Amino acid sequence: METTDLALLVALASLVWGLLNPPRSKEGVSAKYDLEELVSHITPENRHDFVDTDCGDPVGREKQ
Repeated sequence: METTDLALLVALASLVWGLLNPPRSKEGVSAKYDLEELVSHITPENRHDFVDTDCGDPVGREKQ
C-alpha cells in the first residue's frame, strides 16, 4: 500500500467517523456548570499549590 493510498484511506475513515458521530450540542456537560459553582468545589483538600511539586526553573510560557 502506497503512502497516498494510506492517506486517502485515513481521510475516508475520518469522514465516515465524523458523519456517524456528529458533535454534541452546546448544551452538553460543560454547559451545566457555571464558574461560581466550579469554584465552590475548591477546598483546601483538593487545591494544588504546586509548592511541593516544583521541579525547577520555569520553561516555555511560564518563563518571564
